[in-house]
Order: sequence, then C-alpha cells, then structure tokens
Amino acid sequence: MGYIVASQALMAVGGWSRLGFIFAALLFVLLLVGYLLRIGSLPLGNWVFLPLVFVSYCLARGVPEVGQEWPSDALFSLITAFLGGIGVGMGIQAGVPFRALVYAQVISSLCQIGAGLYGIGTEPQGGEEEVRYAGLAGNANELGLQLTLGACLIWFLPKKAGAAACALALAAVAYAICTTGSRKAFLMMPVFLFLVSIQMAAYIKKHRALFALAGIVGLGLAGIILTPTILENAKDITAISRTLDPYDSSFDKRSGMAHQAVRLWHEAPLFGNGTDAFRRLSGYGTYAHNNYAELLCDLGIAGTMLFYAVHLYILFMCLRLPLPLRVYCCVFVLLLLVLDIGYVSYYRKQTVMILMVLASIVTSCHRVRQTAKGPSAGQMSTARPVGRPGFTRLPVRG
Repeated sequence: MGYIVASQALMAVGGWSRLGFIFAALLFVLLLVGYLLRIGSLPLGNWVFLPLVFVSYCLARGVPEVGQEWPSDALFSLITAFLGGIGVGMGIQAGVPFRALVYAQVISSLCQIGAGLYGIGTEPQGGEEEVRYAGLAGNANELGLQLTLGACLIWFLPKKAGAAACALALAAVAYAICTTGSRKAFLMMPVFLFLVSIQMAAYIKKHRALFALAGIVGLGLAGIILTPTILENAKDITAISRTLDPYDSSFDKRSGMAHQAVRLWHEAPLFGNGTDAFRRLSGYGTYAHNNYAELLCDLGIAGTMLFYAVHLYILFMCLRLPLPLRVYCCVFVLLLLVLDIGYVSYYRKQTVMILMVLASIVTSCHRVRQTAKGPSAGQMSTARPVGRPGFTRLPVRG
C-alpha cells in the first residue's frame, strides 16, 4: 500500500517521489523475511522471468558512451517501477489480500482528487487550464490515466474489491472526464463501462427484468432532464471541447516527436540508441509521447519485443481462465496496448504495476485451475466427479 500511494499520489512531488523506491525495497525485505521465518512463501514464478530480462536489457543499454552522462533519472524510474510492480505481484501471490491493493489505489485516487479540488500541488487552483494542471500529478493526462486505469484495476476482481471501492472507482472516472480534459481518459470511458458490464453480466442476467426496467426508466428520465443541459454546456466540459477542437497544436507536436523517434531508430534498428536516448538526441528534451516509437528509438527491436512479450504472456495465460475473467483480462491488456500510442509506459510505475499484478494473478489462477482438475488419469476410476461432466469447479472465483 505504501508503494502504490507513494508511486502514484506522490510521484510528482519533489523529494517525496523517492519514497516509491524505499517502499519497493521494503516490500522485498518483508517478503524475504517472511520466507526465512516460514511465515509465507517467496513466489518467484515464470511470470517474473520476462520483466527481469527486460530490466537487465535496459540497464545494459543504459551504460553511456565515453563523454556522455548516465541516464540516471530514467534508470531510477525503471528500477523503481519494476521492483515495486514485481513486489506487489509477489505479495498477492504470497497471500496479501487483493483488497489491500484496492485500498491503496482508492487512497491514491482520493489524494489526487482532493489535491485538485483544493489547489494543493504544482499549480494553484483557478481557471480551467489551471485546474487541468493542478494537483499532485502536475499533468492532466497523467492524472486522467491514473484515475481511469486505477478504476479498471479495482473492477478486475469486484467481489474482492468491495462495493464501496467499486463505487468510488466510478466516481473517480467521472471526475477524470469532467476536470482533466484528458482525451485518453475520455476515450477510455466506454471501455471502462464495458469492463464493468463484463463483471456485472452474471448479476444482470439473474435480475434482467429489474435491470431492464431500471434502464428504461433511467434513460427516459435522463433524456428528459439532462439532454437540454448537456447540449447547452457540452463545450464547457474540457475533455469534450478539446476533443472537438480541430486546431490542436499538441497533436501536431506529439506526432512530430513520434516521427523523430522513428528516424532515430533507423540509425540503430536492432538494439536502439540506448535507454532514454530520445530525450538526449531528439532535441525535444522530453519523452516521445508514444511508447512504441520511444522503445524503438531507445531499445530497438530487441527491447520492444522484450517489453511486449509481457503483454503476450498475460494474454496467453488468461486464455485458460474462466470466461468473464478471460474477457476482462484480454480487453484490459488490449486497452493498455492502445494507450501506448499516446504515452510512454515502459517505466511508468502504475502501468508496470498493473502488468505485474495481471501476470501474477493469471498465473495463480492457472495454477489453481490445474490443481482443481483433480487426480491423474490412473486414479480417475476411484475419484468422485465434481460438478457437471466436462466442467471443473474452481475454488477461487474472479
């Protein structure tokens, strides 16, 4: 919980961002002590292999040439992101309740929302543009992504998360849409609602008449009461006005960054120009706002394939899970792949943590499913069948 709050709510606050590394290291110490004292296990499964290889590759490509400076900030962020993400995933496999992760995510979201509302953080509260950049994140897109991706993670296992946390996740997404002006958050909203509907599908099916009636009445009342107000004030909502604006200089600038990253990649196609090379060589002095272009420029084809091998591993493992969890996991990972078009994620702490949590959970669920298949073929004649023929009842439900 300390790592999640420090790496999300406090990451842009000067000095406090170092707490993320401290809590990540402390988490590993606690896991090791628990293993040595035989309080818990130290779950180093196959899901840890690919992230460790990717981090090792980034460290190797981060060694500067003679006369150049070390990319210390980028490497520190990368190490903190993967150290903390792997630690959180291992903690869940070792028995830490998923609800602890949910509480930490809720605390982070509430800190960000409270800071934005009361003008605490990098910018004072004031006009529309100041609100977009107010708060602890100091960046509208970062705040929108934190709130919406955190909401998706909370709804990954809604029964374990609890009704209160799920309701707060919905409120956080609404806040992100209305205040940050982030088009990424605005475009994520229908995907998030689709993910919510996947998790509620069984409950809706059980009470379909009630939901149908509530839906008809709710849509009718919303149409009568809200439509005139929405049409009159739609352009006052920052995300909508920015989406409808045909003259957006930020899009042209970020498109130019991506093209520059691809041009730099052509100079070193296989292994790239080195970790954080785009910031150093492009002339922009910042990241490329496109994870694919940034990875190709910095780490080449080899590094890009290593990073996205984690995504492929999650997709492969989740194909063996029960249907609702399988669909949710696939859509969630595909959403992360789409979002990578608009921001750099390979050292972003929340994104890396989500990947590590998904990898650890799908691996654990797969092991439970394999264990629940029962005795071997030679013992099947004396085994008592469980559930309906052809189906396996899992002890853990998503």
